[in-house]
Amino acid sequence: MSSDTVQLEGYVGPVTLADGPRDVTMRIGNQGEMVYGKLNADFYEQTLRGNAFVYSTPAVGAALIAPTTTNAPMIWNPSGSGKNLVLHKVTVGYTGTTWAVGHLEYGVLTGAGSQIGTGAPIVSLTQVSGVNLLLGAGNVSAMRFAPTTVSLVAAPTFLCTMGISSFAATATTALANMTMVDMINGMIIVPPGVAFFVMAQAAVAGVTCVSIYGVELPVPPLA
Repeated sequence: MSSDTVQLEGYVGPVTLADGPRDVTMRIGNQGEMVYGKLNADFYEQTLRGNAFVYSTPAVGAALIAPTTTNAPMIWNPSGSGKNLVLHKVTVGYTGTTWAVGHLEYGVLTGAGSQIGTGAPIVSLTQVSGVNLLLGAGNVSAMRFAPTTVSLVAAPTFLCTMGISSFAATATTALANMTMVDMINGMIIVPPGVAFFVMAQAAVAGVTCVSIYGVELPVPPLA
């Protein structure tokens, strides 16, 4: 057996175990696959540890706009935070105003550093703290979140579409039943020194409330 191979042992067949320590051998199927039963929700462990957050714009909403130097909402992971922001999902709630044809999208600003001010990539922002999903407890977010107001030196770069499109509509009822949820499932990670934006292409103009869910995890050491 090579030095980089780990040998795992398990047993085959059903088993009933009471709570508490018993046999810690893994259970495997007849093809060698691991068999397990799920007890807790996907993010239960990280939420219980105080690492899960939601970052929301005001409930009354704000207009999403095409890439420019004032895009918001923005989550900025400052250099030196020691944390990666692992995004889980983004939800959008429509609150009113005429919509134009367009789609919702994500933007990114790399090399965002950790300083705010003239000449820095992020000139100014009105910061609001992310809310820990271990309600009333948990850690303080290491991110800098600007729900509505930010000033940048350069506009964010288009990253990808949310996959949510809008059509020209004037009546509130035309969009009232539209579901706008993007399940990212950890496929976007915002490392230190990077800012993440929710934007709109072709300025859909509709007023929305945006909530961004993520887990803040320590940056792993280099191999």
